[in-house]
Amino acid sequence: MSCGVLNNGISIDCDNGMVSGAQEDVYLINFDDWQAATVNVAANNVYDSITLASGDSLFKIEGAKASVEPLVEARTDGFINGYNHQVRIRVFKATAEAKAEVEEILNGRFVAIVVNNYDGGAGDGKIEIYGYGVGLTCREQTRTINEIESGGAFNILLDVQDEMYEKKLPANYLDTDFSTSKANLEALVGTSV
Repeated sequence: MSCGVLNNGISIDCDNGMVSGAQEDVYLINFDDWQAATVNVAANNVYDSITLASGDSLFKIEGAKASVEPLVEARTDGFINGYNHQVRIRVFKATAEAKAEVEEILNGRFVAIVVNNYDGGAGDGKIEIYGYGVGLTCREQTRTINEIESGGAFNILLDVQDEMYEKKLPANYLDTDFSTSKANLEALVGTSV
């Protein structure tokens, strides 16, 4: 028995073609805070509102150029198919306060919100949510102080744990338009070090 049945074909949008890459910042939220949030899924895995519980925040990790690298891949190696969500980030600060937060990333579980360069024409596809079902944990965390490319930044890979998977591709977030959606995210951002 097949659980997947196509309902429509997929055409190329010549006016709004794919654009690679993500913008330089990523928003992280503690997975438990995400679970306590009120979210509304409008249709087709598109969230149109995110309301955090009182006292909870998104945390913005500021990057540079192409320092945010999201990846999604199908997992078909078990009895049930799913997706692995990954987001590689760089942390361009090594103060004591920043290191304390990097250590929290090592031991935490998160949802990552990424702003893509691609927008799909109407903004649908511009903002994606990774790890919304099972969360992302730290798989790799390195810092090569002599690395010229990043200036010695922390290189962190967040992904779904090996024994878990997401049931769907990363969700999209769109509340009216991109500007409104981005302003909503910024309004949820907590303090930075």
